[in-house]
Amino acid sequence: MKNHLQILAGLTGFAILLRILSFFPSVINHDESTYLVIAETLLNGYTYFVDYVDTKPIGIFLIIAGFLKIVGKSIFLFRFFVAIVLSLTAFGLYLIQKTLLQPERVALASAAIYLILNSLFTFYGVSPNTETFFNLFTIFGLFLILRKKGKGEYLLAGILLGIAFMIKYVVAFDILAFGIFLLREPFLRRETVSRFLGNTFLLITGFVLIPLMILWYYKSIANLDTWWFHSFVVPGRYPKLHDWQDFLIFPLDFFLRFLPVSACFFWVLWRGKLSSDFRVLAFLWSGLTLLSIMLPGNAYGHYFIQFMLPFSLVAGIAWGTSAEELPKWLRWIRHRRIMNKVLIVLVALNFVFQYSDYLRKPDYPRIISKYLKPRLNAEDRIYTGNADQILYFLLRKEVPNTYVHPSLFWEQKHLDAMEIDVIGEVNKIKSAKPKYVLFKDGYPDDRFDTWIENAYHLDTTFRDGRIALYERNK
Repeated sequence: MKNHLQILAGLTGFAILLRILSFFPSVINHDESTYLVIAETLLNGYTYFVDYVDTKPIGIFLIIAGFLKIVGKSIFLFRFFVAIVLSLTAFGLYLIQKTLLQPERVALASAAIYLILNSLFTFYGVSPNTETFFNLFTIFGLFLILRKKGKGEYLLAGILLGIAFMIKYVVAFDILAFGIFLLREPFLRRETVSRFLGNTFLLITGFVLIPLMILWYYKSIANLDTWWFHSFVVPGRYPKLHDWQDFLIFPLDFFLRFLPVSACFFWVLWRGKLSSDFRVLAFLWSGLTLLSIMLPGNAYGHYFIQFMLPFSLVAGIAWGTSAEELPKWLRWIRHRRIMNKVLIVLVALNFVFQYSDYLRKPDYPRIISKYLKPRLNAEDRIYTGNADQILYFLLRKEVPNTYVHPSLFWEQKHLDAMEIDVIGEVNKIKSAKPKYVLFKDGYPDDRFDTWIENAYHLDTTFRDGRIALYERNK
């Protein structure tokens, strides 16, 4: 236990070291801003999918609302919390490798790889997203399944996977991989069919508990249809990319970004000395998570965070292979001096790039927030238009419309998929009589131009005139 605590502390310190400069800016990505804003609305008594809407399941908002309630409404501390989530997930990878009887260096390599992958590129892990959180529950669900310590752990594993599923439904592909893997048990081992069925029943029972609780809640408030519409109807309406070049470039971009790890991953899969169980799990898990990433047809980098679990697990095996067994072009990973130098250079370069991306640039949302705070009374409202919605969180102001993420209200694909009542939303915003309204790069369309011209005047601009702040006429 003491050794495990030391490992977890080391992983947490490494995660913080890799990500510390990303703790400071108010915005890294608009998805994160949306999660924070909607999570705060839950604490204020509003209902997700009824009062405020996004494209994600409710799980991510409940987790962040819990954090805000317990720890406080601090972006810095939230990013610190994300580093802890990542270190716990990496620790889960460490535990799985040890459960599979891999040497210590393999377990540590997989854990370190996962932290590095999530801490280099803004849209591949630095910006917290749903994958960041559901991976934690997925990895510990798998750990309990593989450990096979008792019936209670199968039930708990199911609960953890159910939580992951309610953060994002693509976890179904991880679960499918684990399920197929488990189906081999009664055929390959002496485990009785009755014991296998009993464990499977507990796993499934645990899994359905959380989704059933969410379903029951929306039914109890007479909004089950609303929940079903946003959970399962809307996702199927988005246009998909079917150009074979897109399907080739999207994963190729990922593997080239992390080329040394990719080289280890593919070599281990095809030439590494793996147990039959590990090889089956590796192919199933890697293949199905890649399928879940490609099926939506959207080239969002954060989708690959889901794949980083099997990717790190498999690639770490290379560190348990002797230098003589590795191909010449991979032997450098087994030389401690070379690896130490590589890590030092990697951390140093990461500091430079994060400083350039997150600290050197002006933090306009905080600049605008600082400007507005003394000009707003408690009852005053704002509307951020197509600008940064994090201002609602920074200023502790309620959002005057249903759709927090700007793209939902301004991009036609979302308007069509969600059947958004544009006129109703516009009237809702106008009736709130916001004291200040912001727009970035002019009006996206003509919904508000007459209203702004008649009821508001330009107060000031930010970001070299790109963000306009309008004040309501007195």
